[in-house]
Amino acid sequence: MSLGTGSVVLPDVGGSSSENPVFVVERERRSLKRDVQKLATSIIDDPPDAASFHTHMLLGGRLPPDPMHPVGDGPVVRMSPLVQPVWDSPTQHWVAPPGLTPDEFDALAELDTDAVKQDDVDLIAVLCRAWLNGSVLNQPIRATAGTFVVEIGHRRYAEAKAQAQAFGFLP
Repeated sequence: MSLGTGSVVLPDVGGSSSENPVFVVERERRSLKRDVQKLATSIIDDPPDAASFHTHMLLGGRLPPDPMHPVGDGPVVRMSPLVQPVWDSPTQHWVAPPGLTPDEFDALAELDTDAVKQDDVDLIAVLCRAWLNGSVLNQPIRATAGTFVVEIGHRRYAEAKAQAQAFGFLP
């Protein structure tokens, strides 16, 4: 069981984009300074994500044969709310998931890890309720870059919970 406290994953867009900047991150030009900054923050950001995947593989978990057949029955269950926009096909743009307003999404994406103000705690409660009811996405063990298609794990809390129950982790 891999439990998380929430992550922010935004699609990376290059150049000028018609996307709402709340829902995307613009690709930065590469430089040594930016690379060193990324390396420094990866100490905080990347280990849980990488550890879940490494554990999945070390325990004999499979890789998906193709994008149409994700692995949802692996030896690791990842449960963590994910602040990530969803692709809206009719408008061809990234939007807030149904459980969050664009303002809530933006505030959550910018929230510090040491949130203690009541407004911040209330916002985290909104995120958690939306995650538990399936409006906000669950962080899978592995997803494709850019399109966020799940390769390993579960897209919704209910799916992860069902696997955790099958393992006997939850009642």
